[in-house]
Amino acid sequence: MKLFIDRDLGKKLGNALHAVGVDVTNHIKRYPNADAESVPDRQWIPEAAIHGEVILTRDGDIHRIEAELAAVVSAGARCFVLVTGNARPFDYLRAIMIAWPQMERLVSEEPAPFMYTINRSGRVSPKYRTGGPVAPEEPQASGR
Repeated sequence: MKLFIDRDLGKKLGNALHAVGVDVTNHIKRYPNADAESVPDRQWIPEAAIHGEVILTRDGDIHRIEAELAAVVSAGARCFVLVTGNARPFDYLRAIMIAWPQMERLVSEEPAPFMYTINRSGRVSPKYRTGGPVAPEEPQASGR
């Protein structure tokens, strides 16, 4: 699985994943002279999809703002969104490592476009699958 690491995750996460053998492209390496605003989502999302890369971002707007979701859908992209709150690169890495087996399964079995979130504990939840948005999940009882 080839990953495209969005600029909002910085270089550390991509470098750590690369160090353990994951095929990674950092946004910052693909667009080294660009700031975040100069490479709009409608440009980098399709480019990542064309390269066969699975997008990893923490941009919460990508699944909330219609235009950003439309960019994912029209590009036929595969996307995972970290929804870890205010976290450190280590927290992102831990969540991804926990979610990794499910991510690999989804990438190999789920038709694009799709978008899933990964929370701080590594739980993977659908946000968009081919055919449309996924209804929000019902709150779960805490069991305490």
